[in-house]
Parts: sequence; structure tokens; C-alpha cells
Amino acid sequence: MTYATVIVHVELGHLNAGLLQIAGDIAERFHAGVIGIAACRPMQIVFGEGYVSRNLIEQDREENEKEPAKIEKIRLVLAQGEASAAILEFTRHNASDLIAPAWRDSLEPERALTIRRVIRHGSCPVIVFRV
Repeated sequence: MTYATVIVHVELGHLNAGLLQIAGDIAERFHAGVIGIAACRPMQIVFGEGYVSRNLIEQDREENEKEPAKIEKIRLVLAQGEASAAILEFTRHNASDLIAPAWRDSLEPERALTIRRVIRHGSCPVIVFRV
């Protein structure tokens, strides 16, 4: 079995270096590429109390750079909407050989739902990594 493309779910607000390192190791064995999919629902930005920081993505990037993954090349895809729908849609319309979501020691309802949907409806093999 060979893989040309490994898909990972890059979660905004979480350290993704562990997952990217594992996906990078698999990709390196098969001379495959890694595609990270980051998806989020549109946010309503409220000014005043309860505001959302304008530099949210920059903060996330800085957190992930503290522990960088050693992947030579990764393509990042930004999607709007629910994560599992974005991952499944992308894999249906693009050559995808393996989906690798992360399990981070606990499964909050939304994360559990994302992983379950990807496993049940994925158009290619799925491997879940504990990071």
C-alpha cells in the first residue's frame, strides 16, 4: 500500500506539531505530501465586552511555532464550516489517500463528532493518532 497524500485536521487554537510530525513521518516513508485542513464556523465579532481578538490566527501560528513540526512541505487549506464536512468534502474532490485526525486525550462532543463522521464517511482510509 502506498500513499501520495496524507490529510490532517489542523485545529485552530491547539498545538498541532505532534500530529504534523506523525503525519510527516508517514508521508516521508511514502514520499507523500501532507495537506492540513483548518476549518471553522464563521464568527460574529462583537465590539466591546466579549470581543474577539483581531490577531487570532497570528496567535495560533505563534503557539504552533513554539514546537515546530519537522515537515519539509505542507499545504494548508482553510475552510469555512464544520470540520468534518470540510475534510470529507475536500477528500471527495481531491486525490486523498489517508485521513489522519488527532485524538487529544479527551473527546469533547464536537471533536468526537468530527472524528466519528470522518471515520464513518471518509472516502479513503482513516487513522486516528493520539497526541
